[in-house]
Amino acid sequence: MLLALETSSREASVALFRDGELAARADLPAGETTAQSLTPTIQRLLQQAEVRASDLEAIAVAQGPGSFTGLRIGVVTAKTLAYAAGAQLIGMDTLEVIAAQASEEPVEVQVVLDAQRKQLFYGRFAVTPGARPQVLAATSILDQPAWRAQLQPGDLVTGPALHKLASSLPPDVRQASDDLWRADAVTVGRLALERLAQGEVDDLWSLEPHYHRLSAAEEKANQR
Repeated sequence: MLLALETSSREASVALFRDGELAARADLPAGETTAQSLTPTIQRLLQQAEVRASDLEAIAVAQGPGSFTGLRIGVVTAKTLAYAAGAQLIGMDTLEVIAAQASEEPVEVQVVLDAQRKQLFYGRFAVTPGARPQVLAATSILDQPAWRAQLQPGDLVTGPALHKLASSLPPDVRQASDDLWRADAVTVGRLALERLAQGEVDDLWSLEPHYHRLSAAEEKANQR
């Protein structure tokens, strides 16, 4: 039994897998913060599936990049559940999750998330159906103009930053379907099951969110 959490964006979700198959999934309620709704949503999901938290064998969570607050809450919740249930803990990269959703055909895909300040979290992956995406360019932070400048005709792009950027991209750059731009707990869970099958798990005490940058408050404090 594996529970997957995706809280890197405002549209967070949770999913439950039983015997390697999706058993239940739920979005967190719109209009409520992740802090308000994550734990109640998990409780409802488990109750509907007639599963106790102590039955969970693994907890998977998106580690980032993404929302500072959302990632922190998701990782803390995952670690708390894993500790209480004695379950394995598996962290998944948010960009890898989004890349895995981008295409059902073998392809290279660029993933972009809004990093604020006219910058992007960027990663590039080789996607093969039935396998975890292969990292071709590890997560980095790019200025929006620099990212646009490196695009080539036929490139496939995806990610929630496209909500702001899609209309300004060249027409010969392909975009994944907009319903696949954000990470989903179902994909977090499916990728985590692959890691679990290979014996790849994370340490409960050392797993942390991958913010990839300081918060605005931290950067301001460093400038003093």
